[in-house]
Amino acid sequence: MNNTDRYRRFNLRIPKETYERLQEAADARSHSMNAEIVQRLEESFSQSTSSCRTATEEMGLFFILANAMSAKKNFIKKLENVRAIRNGLKVDRLEEELARRALRDAEISYEHSLKATRDLGIFNDELLIGPDEIQIEDTP
Repeated sequence: MNNTDRYRRFNLRIPKETYERLQEAADARSHSMNAEIVQRLEESFSQSTSSCRTATEEMGLFFILANAMSAKKNFIKKLENVRAIRNGLKVDRLEEELARRALRDAEISYEHSLKATRDLGIFNDELLIGPDEIQIEDTP
């Protein structure tokens, strides 16, 4: 075997049943035994790599989506707090200002989460805040 040969020879010991199954599969496809083994090995490598990558990516997307849902709930809670203050709940000025700042922070977090889900193609309508999700009405 010269150094320019792209194949490498080696001995392989496999169970007789596996050998017979490989031989039957190779015959059915009109492949040599070697071609059948190489094709199956190549497929297993590509499936293994793409499965790991896909599972990792899906886990990341799941966490981004969960974060967006959490940001939505937090924003609604902060909005309801500010509306309650505006509707006559007795609190001091500092507490009111802190509630408004918390609302702004929650709104920014929520907007960033929505943008991330849109950019990644995982946005869905459940992330939007519907009118029925905000319980406290503004008073004129």
